[in-house]
Amino acid sequence: MWRTALFLPYAAAAAQDYDPSEAGGKARMYALLDAMVTAALSDEDAHYEYMEERLEAARFGTELTPETERHADLVRNASQGDSWAMLQVGKTFCSAPPPPNATWCERIVRVAAEMYSKEFPRPEVLGVDDPSQGDRRPGAAAFYLGTQHDLFTPWWLNDDLVTFADRDNCRCLPASETRARQWYAQAAFRGHSAAAFNLFFIHANRGNDDKKDRALAKHWLDEAVKLGEPAAVNVRARKAGLAVSAFLAENRKLWGDDAALVERRTRVLLEENGIDADEVPPSPGDVWPPALAPTPAPRPRTVASSDAGAAATSSDKKAGPFAGFRKRFGGGGAKGEEL
Repeated sequence: MWRTALFLPYAAAAAQDYDPSEAGGKARMYALLDAMVTAALSDEDAHYEYMEERLEAARFGTELTPETERHADLVRNASQGDSWAMLQVGKTFCSAPPPPNATWCERIVRVAAEMYSKEFPRPEVLGVDDPSQGDRRPGAAAFYLGTQHDLFTPWWLNDDLVTFADRDNCRCLPASETRARQWYAQAAFRGHSAAAFNLFFIHANRGNDDKKDRALAKHWLDEAVKLGEPAAVNVRARKAGLAVSAFLAENRKLWGDDAALVERRTRVLLEENGIDADEVPPSPGDVWPPALAPTPAPRPRTVASSDAGAAATSSDKKAGPFAGFRKRFGGGGAKGEEL
């Protein structure tokens, strides 16, 4: 009832100022997004009412379908402080047909990350992650921002990254290893297992023989294992020269009451990739079994920042951007053997 009462004056104002051009549509949309973010970060009713006014202006003259109504509800919920809804609005912009609006994508998802951080403070003790919660798990917005900046996102993890599918896995934001690590760390500190594993992946594939990188790679791999990340369990087992089933049996205490859940998820991942959980690796140090060998994601359409190529050595740069990546994971490597 109150929405109907609000709609009448807002619709009248929208009809008076309606600009049917494409520029007018973009102006209405950006005004709505600005009002949404302002209302989400404020407790004042006036800001929410202004957002409703902008929403009706954006909807005026458009066909009202279930999809547009769903988007309108997401905007309303985000304006009222719903972190999940704010992330969905941001992902909508990131997955828009190219070229996506990177400025609004980053702004909205950053606000969502801030809202998630307040809603889910960093816990003192982390338990096994629950990927079934999807974007409602702690650190989801920070993880999404990490994937947007990460040039080498491991797509074989089967995470909910479907927004990239229609755009050939390109990113909405410029590739930046530094920013990817920062956002992944924020998510991992809140128990996001895939974020921890991606941090291992970044440090393990930087293309140099730095002790700090090896130590950080080992640290994040161990953290991902503790959080129950199936891909991390597989890697750690093979680094130890054990069959995955044997590794799971020997380390059940890591996961306590969730040990059976971790084992089930790991076996599902291995089965999907045609890997025998009872197979003993030929030798310790084979970091990636053939079926899980990573394939570099396509280069982003956005211009990569200067630190995106910092992982390559001078010889790798001469051979191409993925030379060190292929060399490092093609057959293990000295650095991998020390993990």
